[in-house]
Amino acid sequence: MGYQELLLWKQTSSSKISSKRSAGDIFAVGCILAELQLGKPLFGLSSLASYLETGVLPSSVQELPHHVNVVVEACIQKEWNRRPSAKCLLESPYFPKSVKSSYLFLASFHLLAKDESRLQYAATFAKRGALRRMGAFGAEMCAPYCLPLVVNSSSDAEAEWAYVLLTEFLKCLESEAVIRLVVPSVQRILQASY
Repeated sequence: MGYQELLLWKQTSSSKISSKRSAGDIFAVGCILAELQLGKPLFGLSSLASYLETGVLPSSVQELPHHVNVVVEACIQKEWNRRPSAKCLLESPYFPKSVKSSYLFLASFHLLAKDESRLQYAATFAKRGALRRMGAFGAEMCAPYCLPLVVNSSSDAEAEWAYVLLTEFLKCLESEAVIRLVVPSVQRILQASY
């Protein structure tokens, strides 16, 4: 990810935020990204009040690497309607493809109301290579949402989807993640069958 790519993204990002509430969430994302990089909060109480009044950024923004600074400054724009949307942020070069793809997978996953539908969705897309394409990191981000559905499968169709999903997670996750995420699910399945 290059600094020039981020500047180009900032100039061309047209997907702006549409509500004050969402804008507040994006502001928080910018503050969290800055704090993760700096190891300390971006704003104190007085510097936040000063920023909201004057628009002058705290000096600690200058300590951020350039590529982080571009994203943080976009997120904490004083005028809430100039901040990027979450979708626009994900399209920035700042976030790797694994984060983008896992977000898109989980966003659709969470729109489904029934666990059976979620399990079918996850198994179908996993079988088509969705977990493989998002990589080990992305698959690991999706596992905590998908694996509980495997444990609770009751019908033959759900058991088949659960098998497919477990198989795909085993192919995509690194060994530590398999031990931490998949093994407990398999143990719960085995305990429930006795």
